[in-house]
Amino acid sequence: MPRLVAIEAPAGWGKSTYLLRRAQEEDGVYVAFFPGEGTIRDLIRLLYSALFHEPAPEPLPRATRELLDRLEGQAPLLLMDDIHHLIPEAGDILLALLEATPVRLVVAGRHLIPLRFLPRLLGRGVAERLGPEDLTRLVGFPPLALDEEVEARLEAMPEGLRASLVDLAGLPLWREGELWSRGLSYPLLVGVHGLPIHRHKGVYWPHEALQEALVRRASREILSRNAARLEEENPALSARLYLLSGHPDRAVKLALRRAPSWLAESAWGEAIAWLSEVPAEALSPLGGLLALALLETGQVERALALARAYPEDALSLIALAIHAYRAGEFAESLRLAQEALGGRTFATALTHLLARRVSLAARLALGERDLKEETLALLEEAQPYPGQALAVQSFLLHLVHPETRLEGAERGFRHALATCPHRAVGFLQAYVEAALLLAHRGQPGLVARAIELARELREAGRTHRFVLPFALFLEGGLHAFRGQLEEAASALEQAQEEALTWPIPDVWRAATELLTEVRLAQGLLEAAHALVGELEAHGHPSPLYKGLLALYRGDMASALPLLEVAAEGPLAKGALARALLGRPVDPEEEPWVLVSLSLLGGIAPWGGRVLSLRERVAYVPERVDLTEREFVYLLALLQGPATPQELAERVYGEGGTERVGAVHTSIFRLRAKRIPGLETLGNRYVLRGYRLDIALHLEAARHFPHLLQAFDPDTLIPGEEPVYAYWREEIRQQAKAVALEWAHKGVALPHAHLLDPEDPVFLEALGHRAAIEALREGNRWH
Repeated sequence: MPRLVAIEAPAGWGKSTYLLRRAQEEDGVYVAFFPGEGTIRDLIRLLYSALFHEPAPEPLPRATRELLDRLEGQAPLLLMDDIHHLIPEAGDILLALLEATPVRLVVAGRHLIPLRFLPRLLGRGVAERLGPEDLTRLVGFPPLALDEEVEARLEAMPEGLRASLVDLAGLPLWREGELWSRGLSYPLLVGVHGLPIHRHKGVYWPHEALQEALVRRASREILSRNAARLEEENPALSARLYLLSGHPDRAVKLALRRAPSWLAESAWGEAIAWLSEVPAEALSPLGGLLALALLETGQVERALALARAYPEDALSLIALAIHAYRAGEFAESLRLAQEALGGRTFATALTHLLARRVSLAARLALGERDLKEETLALLEEAQPYPGQALAVQSFLLHLVHPETRLEGAERGFRHALATCPHRAVGFLQAYVEAALLLAHRGQPGLVARAIELARELREAGRTHRFVLPFALFLEGGLHAFRGQLEEAASALEQAQEEALTWPIPDVWRAATELLTEVRLAQGLLEAAHALVGELEAHGHPSPLYKGLLALYRGDMASALPLLEVAAEGPLAKGALARALLGRPVDPEEEPWVLVSLSLLGGIAPWGGRVLSLRERVAYVPERVDLTEREFVYLLALLQGPATPQELAERVYGEGGTERVGAVHTSIFRLRAKRIPGLETLGNRYVLRGYRLDIALHLEAARHFPHLLQAFDPDTLIPGEEPVYAYWREEIRQQAKAVALEWAHKGVALPHAHLLDPEDPVFLEALGHRAAIEALREGNRWH
């Protein structure tokens, strides 16, 4: 049985019932978490108290050490309820108990987000995950719909008592005095009427289902009155109650007070929480701001629709400009930013600042470099807004020499980390790009320093979670550049998870794309294929990565058109496609392309040149059509360097030395076609850096066994000359080796025996024992 059972189900499905029953039947230890009790300290304190029936000692490290020491040699059953209240770091500690002690865990919650490493434990067979249907089977009764149960219990209350309770609708916390003044008490509401209310240190808060039930029953007057009470202490909830009470103008008035801080500090989640339910007719002053917030949190279609609905709003234009920039439409981005700058509705210095930032970024992407003076002027304007000033400062670093950039980037990183941590990301990006460029020029030690900074940012992400996906992505990219593929894959997988949690779709996409390249570099084609599927499912068509997969499978006919499409794209991915096609790429323009090129082996996984047996062409920087004779000589040179006489013998067999003149003529014609890699070494001809497409196909078959189906060297290499016979045998032996690899893994390939139906050792290894007798009798086995 797995040592961890993780149960995920909504409220009312019997999670607590199941855990308490197991605790009673199996002498287990039951622990439940409450809202606000989910830190590492809370976890250790509750575990210690529940296991040993005494308070945990102080400080926390001592309590942790004693907990582990006292658990040594014991294997208690821990049943943890409501784990959705844990912070992720506490979830990490909980799962780490499985590695450090012999405990058994059964955990339950409405979601399992805090258990970040659960997928790995599931993959190792250490854990089992149960859903609502599994839980119904275990507890033996259908789930209770908590909202229906709450409604039924409210209906059963005396009318006057229910009216007193509804008077509290919308208030998230109740004080004891508020209950007593209405003739209510905690024992009455919970013990007598069975309502879900939590209590902690003299404060009561109703379950979400009860809160919503009370709000549904409340009059507009009650909601409006309670909204007014909450304006100062909980303005977000106050705004929601104003909306429900039919006063959207008051909700917008509250939001207008907060809007400058949302904009200055990029607090998009808060802006959406306030504004997403405001009716369109009341949203006008804040329509562009909501569009920008939606865009920055990945809700692209809704953001664009809203921005187009307010075409004269400067922030709508800025949102459209940012979207165009990210799509690589830099000229359109610049036009929209300039329109925002000249618009009649341009109201604040802050919106002016944002439009200028977008305009400068678009101009830089369009190749304009003389932007330093304008950026310095913009930096001066941004000083009243510390977060925006840091953003401009980090942009400024991209306009200076890499060596100069390093010092400024680290200094800005330190300042941002101490004052405005999410702005530290921009400085780290600038540092990483400079480190990559300088490493490319022969200073590799700077990459190690960049990794140290990325880890610092990751550590800061423990308290400022927004920066964590960025830190993980940058760290993963640096490991990839150094060829540390396992470390890169681990960091990028964590970046994916964190980016989905927020969500930050741009980081998720970038991490997924780079992880695809890492998996290709590791030779894990199936994993890379799955990642490309994930990109497609999230609405990111990926001709570049489809092309890369085709390259690694040896399917040049499919790869080249896809790479041609990708080469038209912007930024590092377009640069990578151009490099794979053999076109010049300047790392100064796109430093991140250096990561991809280091992963993919220069400019392609085989050195960039493929000799196609299927199409009789050489894939060099551009396609080169070959005659049959020219192709045969290149095919012969793939065997190794050769004198003209040796080359003639490889092509024509014995007596071929009489055709040395034809060799010289063909080599002359090949050189006229500028075949790279064709050289003379002493008295020998040499062909450097080429691979057969069929050999690539066979390498891919090590990950995709179906590629060996109907694989017939006699059909694929049909020529008569001796060189064809040589390659037929070479390819046959490679294919047999791949088929045997799969056979040893227990995978039977239906037609693998046809690779060599006259080799008894091969056939027996594949499990075709009947073939041996047929061969002994002199018959070929089919």
